[in-house]
Amino acid sequence: NQGLFYSEWRSGSENQRRHFDFKLVPNSQGQVWDLSVFDGNLICGHNTGTYLVKGTTIERISSTNGGWFITRSRIFPDLLIQGTYTKLVIYKKTPQGSFTKLHEVSGFSAPIKYLEQDIKGNIWVSHAYKGIYRLRLSADYAKVVDAKEYGTASGLPGNHKVNIFELNGRVIFATGQGFYVHDEISDKFHPYEQLNSKLGSFSRSNKVIQANDHQYWFIRKGNISLVDLHKAGRPDIDSNMFHVLKNRIFHDFENINRINNNFYLISIDDGFVIYHRSSSSVSRFKLPLPIIGQFSVSGQRDSIISDFGLIGKDLTIDYKNRNVSIRYALPFYRQGDVRFQYRLNGYSSQWSEWSNQSEKSFTNLPAGDYVFQVRAKYNEQ
Repeated sequence: NQGLFYSEWRSGSENQRRHFDFKLVPNSQGQVWDLSVFDGNLICGHNTGTYLVKGTTIERISSTNGGWFITRSRIFPDLLIQGTYTKLVIYKKTPQGSFTKLHEVSGFSAPIKYLEQDIKGNIWVSHAYKGIYRLRLSADYAKVVDAKEYGTASGLPGNHKVNIFELNGRVIFATGQGFYVHDEISDKFHPYEQLNSKLGSFSRSNKVIQANDHQYWFIRKGNISLVDLHKAGRPDIDSNMFHVLKNRIFHDFENINRINNNFYLISIDDGFVIYHRSSSSVSRFKLPLPIIGQFSVSGQRDSIISDFGLIGKDLTIDYKNRNVSIRYALPFYRQGDVRFQYRLNGYSSQWSEWSNQSEKSFTNLPAGDYVFQVRAKYNEQ
């Protein structure tokens, strides 16, 4: 939110830690909303307008405030469609290969943060609290000739913050309660069950960003997953790698950019993370069994009965020592979120809630035979 900055991307080994020396682009002070590349042109959407970035300088090509989002027209590849604080703006490719502002679109005024064009030329835009609009433009893209509003009466679960994305050529709508699609025949929205049923909790993602041809980033409340849709009906979902970034991403302004080859920059609240994706498929691993590391009793004085792994071991303790404490752990050494569930058969057959706690105490246990069980998960696996 301070301006546009640049740094050299230094050559060298891909595994070498990158070093940056950022400098402010002159005359770029203020809020930068968007950076997008079209046909080799870097376009900067800014609070004060929209700029063409030329080397380490910028040239303003539109004075319409608030360049939020820009995309290429599916119908006319030489046109770009932009959403701003107040209206749509159209840009046209010049004979020299750069882009210039063609005109502002009349007939519809609203803040437009997300937009997508479908294969029939309809432009879908989201409103912060009114739901979705479908816009049909004149042949010259100069004005809106038809605008239809969609909300809960049209099948959407709510009108607030419905975001719009393109996924494998199809326009999808992120509602916070699952992805929805528009059915042209009924002119209604319905859940995109083929996708939702495969994504688990990431069906409630608020943002989708394309990583490459068949892979997309799905972002849900600060959680990131990389989803490979190459195999129809069997998406490969990798969220474990990115669990360390949970709650470090600024909600509603998530951004992930592919820099080159397999390098990505993931924006976080105090900078960015460099992610290098290897050419191999999504890594999979088998979690080890949790271990019970310590068993102790408390009576007249605390006493440790055992402090080594107890899986499958039987212990007999005197009834007077009926207050027991059990510690456990997962011997898996990666940074991430480890949670445990436990139950004490003979006392209760119900599993506990998942928790980060790695110790459980029982008091005043009746005489009897018990089996303590614990299981763990790492980053939801």
